[in-house]
Amino acid sequence: MDRCTNSASFIPHELSHGRLADMSADGFPTVLSAWSDGALKLDNDATHFGYVYEGHPTLGHGAGAFTLAPGMYFSVPGEAMVDGDGQGIVVSRLGYDGFFQIGGPVEQRGG
Repeated sequence: MDRCTNSASFIPHELSHGRLADMSADGFPTVLSAWSDGALKLDNDATHFGYVYEGHPTLGHGAGAFTLAPGMYFSVPGEAMVDGDGQGIVVSRLGYDGFFQIGGPVEQRGG
């Protein structure tokens, strides 16, 4: 049986605020979270990969404060905060020290 077909990461989740799935005991420890018109604290022990679904939240990090827009994405190592209006998701890879990057917005349709 293919392990991925039964993984909680492939189950649709509502974009409710907070932790949606905890796979921290997995071989690749990961946590899935979302924010919805509020502050979401991102812990120091991970690199966080996020995507803005709607609104204009602020990403606060040691590198500065950045206003995001729909379709933008980010990667931030260590402690950070997403705050403000809008909704989005964050996939946190625990124990991984990744890179800092902000990009987008992604295109509406591939070319």
